[in-house]
Amino acid sequence: MQRRELSAQEQRVARTAYAYGVDLRRARWVESTTLTEPLLSAVDRRWNALVHALEQTSLEPAACSPPLAVLEAITEIGRLLRAPTPAVRCLRADAGAGWPAATPLGPVRGGVHWLIVDPAALMAMDPRTRAFVLGQGLGHLQCDHGPLFAAHLMAYVLGGGATWLPWALRPWSRVAAYSADRAGLLACGDLEIAQSALRRGDRPPAWWPPSASPAIRGQALADFARSSVAVRVRTLQSAMHAESGAGGSPPAGESPPARDGVGEASPADPAQSDTSREALPWSLARCDARLTRRLGIL
Repeated sequence: MQRRELSAQEQRVARTAYAYGVDLRRARWVESTTLTEPLLSAVDRRWNALVHALEQTSLEPAACSPPLAVLEAITEIGRLLRAPTPAVRCLRADAGAGWPAATPLGPVRGGVHWLIVDPAALMAMDPRTRAFVLGQGLGHLQCDHGPLFAAHLMAYVLGGGATWLPWALRPWSRVAAYSADRAGLLACGDLEIAQSALRRGDRPPAWWPPSASPAIRGQALADFARSSVAVRVRTLQSAMHAESGAGGSPPAGESPPARDGVGEASPADPAQSDTSREALPWSLARCDARLTRRLGIL
């Protein structure tokens, strides 16, 4: 029990390195106020019913495993983000439309993290795009968005008293995607691929939590790509790629650091001092502030 609590605490600390501050604050508000206690209780009470319904209609048996490439990517990304290890469930081939390639789910209490994956859709992606999509899913779980998605899916699948949950959680759901997009960018290490994945993403199902347009989310990612944590992870990934025998150049499609706003201009040159200052990595607070102003959040 102590190891589990320590691991959960490490995961919460790790997410503060990339997650959108407004998202984390709204999550804490939902979890800690007496006004939202009925919301959390409703998700937990209906969790078993939701699992039963999904296993009857959409999911393969629990013993079914996704392809090795998907499991390896989940393990690698989880290690990078220090995200929780989820129970990975596979969609049936005949599950039909309405499911994205990776769906995070979970109750509020109990430590259960689910990542429902579409193996065929994931294997049809190139490895970097697949890393972005899986990074989004693991980022959602690390930021405790599993109950948020569960509440929306419950309203769609179970109906009844669950239909009011999405409306009540709307302030939180509208900002959740920004944290997950950042996790996806860290996982794939390439801003262009991440933005392309957002633009080309499948139309979300009817029950999916609301989020901003790909254009707004892409701009938020462009800001985050200039953050110190994104630069650090990108540099590490480039170094690992070089050590693997691919040479010293960045991975395909990835711009070198100087083109990502992290230039090498010498501060000793007065003519370049302003440019050098702007080229320094941004703090996460600066990225958050720009996004908050853009969204008009008070």
